[in-house]
This record gives sequence, C-alpha cells and structure tokens, in this order.
Amino acid sequence: MVDFSTFAFPIMYVAIAGLGITLAYVVAGSKIRQLLHKTPVQSTK
Repeated sequence: MVDFSTFAFPIMYVAIAGLGITLAYVVAGSKIRQLLHKTPVQSTK
C-alpha cells in the first residue's frame, strides 16, 4: 500500500514549480516584447 501523503507532496511541488515557470515565462515574454517594440509614444513614467 502506498501512502498518499508521500505521493501528493511531489505532485504539488511539481505543479507549483510549473506554475511559477509559466508565470516567469509570460512576464519575460511581455518584457522582451516591450523591448523589441520600443515606441517612444507609449512612455508612461
């Protein structure tokens, strides 16, 4: 019999890691897109 507590933790860890990687990928993609399409008109500082 396999204990579910030892099986659920790695799955939860992998899910959280995947979510973080996806979020970082989206943020990096948007920043790269902003750098590539640098328009002086949209300078909101």
